[in-house]
Amino acid sequence: MYHSLEFNISYIQRTGFPNPIIIKQHRGLGLRVPTSQFTIHDVRACIGSQRIIDVVNVDTQESLQMTMKSWTDYYDQSSEKRSKLLNVISLEFSHTALEKYVESPSIVRNSSILF
Repeated sequence: MYHSLEFNISYIQRTGFPNPIIIKQHRGLGLRVPTSQFTIHDVRACIGSQRIIDVVNVDTQESLQMTMKSWTDYYDQSSEKRSKLLNVISLEFSHTALEKYVESPSIVRNSSILF
């Protein structure tokens, strides 16, 4: 486990980043994340109800596409009512209102220095 201030370009240059690491505190990483009160409904409001998102059925690993509205409706169901377990692996939100709430760590934004 590392302190966020130890995880920097110098660290990656020394170690090559061979294994995943855990950083418990995000302060000092130069990133921005929404508050814990930010909900799936806030995400939907930021990217739009009709945005198509990629979803994976966890049991079959089948890839599906849903609108953000459909995903939110699915997410709001109790687990007992869900007939399948679905997962959103990634969500492209460039050029949406979500950009003002999320920013990648500075080490990622500056990674071109490494390569």
